[in-house]
Order: sequence, then structure tokens, then C-alpha cells
Amino acid sequence: MVVHTPGHTPGSIAVHLPRHGVLFAGDTVASVQGVTFGVFHVDRALALDSMRALAKLAPRCCAAGTGRR
Repeated sequence: MVVHTPGHTPGSIAVHLPRHGVLFAGDTVASVQGVTFGVFHVDRALALDSMRALAKLAPRCCAAGTGRR
């Protein structure tokens, strides 16, 4: 399922695979010393809302766009 996650950029998306518990979060989320809020957003408040919406999906595994892979 494609999830619209504006804030990093207006057209930012994440991809959620609910059956597998996997979330490809894109650059809204960073993986630096744990899961954190990403950097360099065009609209920080909107990006925070998007991150909260992603957290509600409760994935078992999250692949962030920025940070350790």
C-alpha cells in the first residue's frame, strides 16, 4: 500500500506491506542511533504529522531512507 507522507517533499510517499509488517518509510524517517525524525524537510510540521501516521501503522520492520542500512 502506498502512503502519502508529505513534509519531506510535497510528493513524498512510504510503502507499507501490512501482511509482512514492513514499512519502507522514505526520507521522512531516519535511522541514526535508532528510528528518528528525518532531516531537511520542506515542511517540518507536516513531516512530523506524516511520521506520526507512519508510527500508527505499527510495522515490525522499518526501512528508513536516511541513515544506516
